Amino acid sequence: MTSKGLSEVVGALAVLMVTIAVLGGLSAIALASVRGAGGLLSADSQVAARNYGFLLVLVAVQSNSTGSYAWIFDYGWEQGSLTGVDIDGGSTQYTSTCSPLRPESMCALVLPPNSHGQVTAIFGTKTLGFQV
Repeated sequence: MTSKGLSEVVGALAVLMVTIAVLGGLSAIALASVRGAGGLLSADSQVAARNYGFLLVLVAVQSNSTGSYAWIFDYGWEQGSLTGVDIDGGSTQYTSTCSPLRPESMCALVLPPNSHGQVTAIFGTKTLGFQV
């Protein structure tokens, strides 16, 4: 083999090694990107499942001289917590057994006496409205 032929083989091998190194680096970056995107999708789907799995229904409302009472049932498969209560758009004092509200269980929300108006019970991103 001549020195010209040998240098062509060495040159071709050098180009091949550089190409393999570049493609290997790019594939590692691409795999990391795909793994990261998969993790984000998984986290988003878990949040969505929690939001869709926390299902509320108002069972009953009663008002008397001691206050207004609402019973709320979670018929979903995820638990949640009462984070606030508004009456006619303004926050109000309350007591409750709704933190946490477990799946297939009921809680009580107690509002002060003489509370009247449109009540919005806030459970994180979910709300439940009713009239007292």
